[in-house]
Amino acid sequence: MSNLPIREQIIRALISRTGAVRQLPTYDHADLPLTVIQAGEDSAAEDMYGMTNVTMQVGIARALNMSGVKGDDWDQTLNNELADLIVEVFTGGDDLGGLAKGMDYVSGTTDLLTEAAQGGGVAVTVNVRFAFVHGNPYSQDADADYSDLTED
Repeated sequence: MSNLPIREQIIRALISRTGAVRQLPTYDHADLPLTVIQAGEDSAAEDMYGMTNVTMQVGIARALNMSGVKGDDWDQTLNNELADLIVEVFTGGDDLGGLAKGMDYVSGTTDLLTEAAQGGGVAVTVNVRFAFVHGNPYSQDADADYSDLTED
């Protein structure tokens, strides 16, 4: 059993897939592209077998340097970048190495900034469905003994 909650393991798996960071650092256009991940609110329900079923919304946004892209090509470029980000999120399967029951695409957006800003962005939102043992967010094994991993 990992010493990280299942939720954190899932976020780290998505960070690994997309190269995201958790907080947007100070950057200039030479640092782009830059990808940021943010987990949203969970919703949960208990099932009859001692598990808590959770749906966690996760947003993944990528800032892009659009200098050199002609104005007429911005929409196509952003749509291609959005498609590429969706592929990155789902490459390797929607179970995230067995951590999740599945992942659902919720939405995707493109952000077209003014030409003077020379930047744009894309964002993907997914719902990740996973479960953990009731009262033990570190385990997905309903038959395992519970340990809160604290020292006495």
